[in-house]
Amino acid sequence: MNRNYLLSIALGFGFMVFAAKGAESEFKLLPGEYWWGGHSFNGGSMPYSAEKDFEDTLINDNACNQTSGLLLSSKGRWVWNNEPFAFKFKNGVFSAKDNGKGKFIMGSSAEKTLRGAFLDASKRFFPADGKIPDELLFTAPQWNTWVELTYNQNQRDVLSYAESIIKNGFKPGVIMIDDTWQHSYGVWDFNYKRFPDPKAMCDKLHKMGFKVMLWVCPYVGLDTWEVRHELKTKTECGYLCDAEGNPLVMRWWNGRSACVDFTSPLGVKWFSSKLDFLQKEYGVDGFKFDAGDMISYPASFKAHTLEGSTSHAQAKAYGEFGVKYPLNEYRTVWQLAGRALAQRLQDKANSWKDLKQCVTDILACGVMGYSFCCPDMIGGGQWTVFHGDAIKNVNFKIVARSAQMQALMPMMQFSLNPWRVMTKKEDKKYLDAISKAALIRSKYADKILSLAKSSAKTGEPIAAHMEYVFPGMGYANVNDQWVLGRDMIVSPILTQDDSREVRLPSGLWRDDLGQCHLGPVTLKLKNVSIDRLPYYEVVK
Repeated sequence: MNRNYLLSIALGFGFMVFAAKGAESEFKLLPGEYWWGGHSFNGGSMPYSAEKDFEDTLINDNACNQTSGLLLSSKGRWVWNNEPFAFKFKNGVFSAKDNGKGKFIMGSSAEKTLRGAFLDASKRFFPADGKIPDELLFTAPQWNTWVELTYNQNQRDVLSYAESIIKNGFKPGVIMIDDTWQHSYGVWDFNYKRFPDPKAMCDKLHKMGFKVMLWVCPYVGLDTWEVRHELKTKTECGYLCDAEGNPLVMRWWNGRSACVDFTSPLGVKWFSSKLDFLQKEYGVDGFKFDAGDMISYPASFKAHTLEGSTSHAQAKAYGEFGVKYPLNEYRTVWQLAGRALAQRLQDKANSWKDLKQCVTDILACGVMGYSFCCPDMIGGGQWTVFHGDAIKNVNFKIVARSAQMQALMPMMQFSLNPWRVMTKKEDKKYLDAISKAALIRSKYADKILSLAKSSAKTGEPIAAHMEYVFPGMGYANVNDQWVLGRDMIVSPILTQDDSREVRLPSGLWRDDLGQCHLGPVTLKLKNVSIDRLPYYEVVK
């Protein structure tokens, strides 16, 4: 590869593009240039720049979250590879090497900004498909049964959970029934010992105003009828195979299983038939598609096609499968920006560090084209800390601040039942703060839905980075607040001491208390009350 030529392209203007198959790419960063992309899980390390060294690999690893072979610059430049690659920023130089099967394509937009780079790259490689996931995901809080029921999902407690939501004055939304509602992995029907009348349960939940989502995964028990008789014919195999043609043994967090081949027509048809049955028979509305982690696949295996025999090909095919179902959710995908897929961040802990990471990672998702995204479960999705003696160590302030942080995000998801754990008199302030956050969500639900519909056409983020909306104003490293649309800045409290700085650009901004601020200005907030979510709207 002619690196001097590549360097001239990288530093040039216009729409020049260079591609080199299996190449190692390298170029110098421009003065004051910042970059985003790769793994959304690394949002806290973004933007990448000459100010700090950073390296990562996308090869066989989507880091349990949204991943894309895309890097974008605040100077309007972009790098794309349809195959995974490893990259690093070191001493002001970007270098990358792919898996030997792809090609690096580099370009520069006419608009020398982060937004310009995004619009140029998205138009070329991942144009928005014009659709959004189910509207209820945006207009009301989501309710996931995982933290409350964990591996004991059952009809009685699901209904009790739903009833407590209504009883405590919250709006019904999508209710997600998590793992163990089913007979076993791959046997996708209700376990009748736990769910004696699933049709009646779904009917009752619908009557209460909920839509019903079920947890599913691509894994199938190795000794099931489904593997032995349904997923293989004389001419075709619907599961992934090892070198000898036997079912590939996939090791994941719940054991060892076979795995559906989503590049196989038989595999897709089989999985579709199971989910379609659940919708027709019981009135199920949609599905939470868990797993799909690239790191779970071994170095080599056999799929329906040679091209499908890679971890990233299977991850992408699994994600594409879910587009059929408007009510969907994915935690991990590869190269599926611009699609009508609801995304959720990886499980977060009940900590201030993870609370802030929800913001940084959502901002990364938006820049990468994954705009329909949820920042995990309110207060954290690690269920063990909310049960037994561990509950004594839970920080209820984090739960309240987490609810506020999500109130003006693209999506908002509860799992922990706060009324179960916040039972003391001194806990009432946290319950009130959580209730108020839900009311803020209701107040701006139409705005968020409108932004989602706009994003379906343009691909642009719903919760946007400050640099994306206000380029070149010194906001590249501001990653603890975001712009909702173009006329609202949300600055949640993300620290134990109830303080923060708020950066406002030029214009007149009215805050949530009704006070006006003339920008550009940096506000220093202190002792922010537990029931307050600071946000600022343009005064027109």
